[in-house]
Amino acid sequence: MVAPSLAAFTASTVGAVLASRRPRHPVGWLLLGIALCLSATAATAQWFVYGLLVRPGALPGARHAALYQPLTAFTALTLIGFVLLLTPTGSLPSPRWRWWARVMAATPVLLLAVVTVAGGPVDPRFQALGGPFDLRGLDGTLLAANQAALAVTTLALVAAAGSLVGRFRRARGLERLQLRWVALAAVLEVLAGAAVLAGLALGLSSATTLVSLAVGCSLIIRRWPRAPRSCATGCTTWTGSSAAPLPTGCSPCCSAGPTPRSCSGCPPS
Repeated sequence: MVAPSLAAFTASTVGAVLASRRPRHPVGWLLLGIALCLSATAATAQWFVYGLLVRPGALPGARHAALYQPLTAFTALTLIGFVLLLTPTGSLPSPRWRWWARVMAATPVLLLAVVTVAGGPVDPRFQALGGPFDLRGLDGTLLAANQAALAVTTLALVAAAGSLVGRFRRARGLERLQLRWVALAAVLEVLAGAAVLAGLALGLSSATTLVSLAVGCSLIIRRWPRAPRSCATGCTTWTGSSAAPLPTGCSPCCSAGPTPRSCSGCPPS
């Protein structure tokens, strides 16, 4: 339980910082959604283990908790894919990715509908030992639907990681610098996809922790090239934060654009 708890804590912390500092950027809210899904995965596991294995019949809805637990993990993987697709600009790499984004968003919704309508028997022992991606306890329609969702979600992670390659080749300036951080996240997502296919829930937790940190660094930390030395102090570095005060000795015109400009010709503040 240490790895999932750490992953949920990291995603929620980084997501809260991003959502508060850049509320219009979707990645912060996606990280908060990932933390919520991971918390739901852990909570449902504890619920059905106690209600079906430790003291059968002691908790209401224990069978439903076992049925819906894989859905919470698939949703977390889907949100991680969207984090990679939307980092660092907050928009898709190109319009051609819209259809793939729709497939990613529709996968957990369709799985929710199938689980709700179809139902069926479930053996919680496999999920209790192997995690939410151990689907041997399911059968029939439920098994087929979860296997299809697992395949689509894993492929989505690999495709989202691959989209960063094209984005990096077209990026310039700050976006290219930010993508150097996200490149780490892309590698981790590919490894997480392989771990998920092997049925290892630890792959999701570990990758979520490191991906959250890498994406958070790429969006929070902004480093700019040195500006001309026209001011005595303050204009050689810039944080990029709208909440930061004006550099010492500079007028508001120096920070009107996305990057600080030389103070030559600006009236004194």
